[in-house]
Amino acid sequence: MVSAEAAVAPLVLEVWRRCAADPLAHLQVLDLVSCATACDARLQRAMEEHLLPAVRSDLRIGTDAHLAASSIELYGVLLKRASVPLGPQLWECVDLLLPVVMRSDESGLMQNATEVLCSLVQRSPEQLSERGCLQPLLQCVERLLGPSLDDDACLHVGQLAMLVLSQFGALLPADLTLGLLRALVARLVRAERPYLRQELVVVVARLLCQDLHGTLTALSGMMVAAADGSSRGGLEALLSTWLEISKEIRAKRARSITVSALCRLHERCLEDGHLQAMRVRDAPMAEQLLGAIVAGLEFENERCQRLREAKLDMGSDDDDEEAEDDEDDDGLGGPGGGGKLLSELLDLDDFEELSDASEEEGELAAPQGDDPFRSLDVRRVAAEYLAAHTQCAAEPSGLATRLRAAVEDVRAHP
Repeated sequence: MVSAEAAVAPLVLEVWRRCAADPLAHLQVLDLVSCATACDARLQRAMEEHLLPAVRSDLRIGTDAHLAASSIELYGVLLKRASVPLGPQLWECVDLLLPVVMRSDESGLMQNATEVLCSLVQRSPEQLSERGCLQPLLQCVERLLGPSLDDDACLHVGQLAMLVLSQFGALLPADLTLGLLRALVARLVRAERPYLRQELVVVVARLLCQDLHGTLTALSGMMVAAADGSSRGGLEALLSTWLEISKEIRAKRARSITVSALCRLHERCLEDGHLQAMRVRDAPMAEQLLGAIVAGLEFENERCQRLREAKLDMGSDDDDEEAEDDEDDDGLGGPGGGGKLLSELLDLDDFEELSDASEEEGELAAPQGDDPFRSLDVRRVAAEYLAAHTQCAAEPSGLATRLRAAVEDVRAHP
């Protein structure tokens, strides 16, 4: 009698091949593989035995880019459920994947491949190092940060770069780490996609939080090519772009990391005469940093106000539920829905919590270990810092008024 797992795996492979051009069916197959490999070790082995040879075949030179991208996505699902240390069949796919990243420029394929590389660094860094994959991996990061790819193709390179630095930073020569930091800043200056810019800023901000002196020294000593062909100092190039896009950084952990780094940068600026003399975007650097911290706290206050109002609205709806039963047919926009759209009630923090939950199951995540920024109360951190530095905002000025108002809001609504 044929076992269930031996019968299911070939069927999944056949369905996956047939639905390659149907995105919805393709996602359903991936979900099926994920569930199957998670619930039973025999099913997991059967899926790997039948699906990995097809993946390896699709990663060879000459395969259609769409088919290769689909196979990389399937491999990523198998990788997230695989036992560690990874077996030989899984590593054969890695040996084929790294050259694909070096020769391809198709955005969907490159995004899938970057996610798989992130998963490899998270799940099996020791094997990557032992098998001599660190150098090819660094070459992939360098290509993703380089000028030959568009923003869509390298959308997840920030996460990969941070994981590589976190896991292998102690093994990398100083000049290689410096080159990686220069490439990060250069890509940030060129980037146009908001998500990519946010992720690259977050990488450098995290490095500043981990080693402020070393990262500042490296940034101050490098030159970065600007979009117009000119060259600027690394720190000036970083801060010019960072401060320009600071209002676009809205994901919870990204806000926590960047505002924390801005506080540390501003504090160092007050102590360092060279930094005090620097100007960013035609204004003193310290003033620009303080303004960004105030704007960050204002956003946190506005978010808290929206949440308070939403709770009040929902409480009022509960109290009036019986009176409004006859009006429920009006939908979310009517009285029964509080007159609010779903987008008005949701906050990016909600999606961050969902993201954090998926990270525990092997999705893309921050560097392994306890991440202090995951639970950081960035509103409190910014308010305490600004309360201790009110004298830095010159009187009278609009910034001084905004600073005091933002801090008072935190005190009034802790």
